[in-house]
Amino acid sequence: MNPPNKEDYKQSFLDAIKPQKLSEAKSNYLFGYLKCIWIRKGKTFCKEGFVCNRVGYIIEGNFYAHGSNAKGEKKTTDFFHSPVDRVLTNFLSFNTGSLSTDTIEAYPTVFYLSLPKKPRYQS
Repeated sequence: MNPPNKEDYKQSFLDAIKPQKLSEAKSNYLFGYLKCIWIRKGKTFCKEGFVCNRVGYIIEGNFYAHGSNAKGEKKTTDFFHSPVDRVLTNFLSFNTGSLSTDTIEAYPTVFYLSLPKKPRYQS
């Protein structure tokens, strides 16, 4: 199965980031860094104990987040699904560089656009 072409989702992505009030040049610059990814059930977007260094935009499918409690038991903490919750990341880890307290895992097969934290726009 081949992932969809990211160009097919450009307008949807641009609409999603519109509240950030980026210029068209900056929005297009970010879009250039997006990768269209297809992953199977059980594969992870980010893992507990590691820094989450990307943001995802779900095209099709679902993710769920789970973390370990004090007893070491796995507990579901969040769900991400299109078209309602398309933006995907561990926000605290992404924003602060702290270790993620959750693992975000695909179920079942998921197509998403991935944007790494590194792109910096030169004005």
